[in-house]
Amino acid sequence: AVFGLTLLAPVDQAILMVGAGAVLVAARRLRPALATLVPPLALGLNPPLPAQVGTAEFLGRLGLIFLKVGGLLFGSGYLLVAFLHQELVQGAGWLTDRQLLDAITIGQVTPGPVFTTATFIGYVVGVRYGAGLPGAVVATVAIFAPAFVLVLLTAPWIPKLRRIRTLADFLTGVNAAVVALILGVVVQLAPSTLVAPVAVAVFALSVGLLLFTRVDPTLLIAASGIAGLIAHGGG
Repeated sequence: AVFGLTLLAPVDQAILMVGAGAVLVAARRLRPALATLVPPLALGLNPPLPAQVGTAEFLGRLGLIFLKVGGLLFGSGYLLVAFLHQELVQGAGWLTDRQLLDAITIGQVTPGPVFTTATFIGYVVGVRYGAGLPGAVVATVAIFAPAFVLVLLTAPWIPKLRRIRTLADFLTGVNAAVVALILGVVVQLAPSTLVAPVAVAVFALSVGLLLFTRVDPTLLIAASGIAGLIAHGGG
């Protein structure tokens, strides 16, 4: 269901994740009260930001977007792709599908977590508003800040939370939604990159290697890049 909604309707990923967790809890407990749990509707798509805005307004909007993304990411760093696609491609309109893929690639090949993609995106988008370096700083701080705050606030409670069955059921539902969201954004972005036979071949070979071997993803990315260079004559 989450996978279908990701493809067919612009439903906020946060709503899908919380909804999936709530549905599983309700199904496990058979309690009507939990079945009526509705996530806040304020987490919808962000409207596009006009090109003629001040630097401060742009940085504020950028910071809010990455605060939301950093606060809602769960389970896998690759869920970042789904959130960024909704917020920056479908919502704000700051990036195209291809630009988002390029940003994710930069985040993969540079040292550190895939979250460093935020730094690259903040800079690229910020240049349009005369705030390249400030944009990079704001996006980076904003995406990492929620994790530090949440750890500080919840650390004393984690041992107790682990023993709550309802919470465990909720997180099981959220985990399922995370997988569906990642798969959904892969399907959405595929037409932007699988446009040549060599790209299709590299994709198929990479999937096979990832599924059936223990190949290092970093080596796979590097080898795929070299294959692309060779296929296009190094140009």
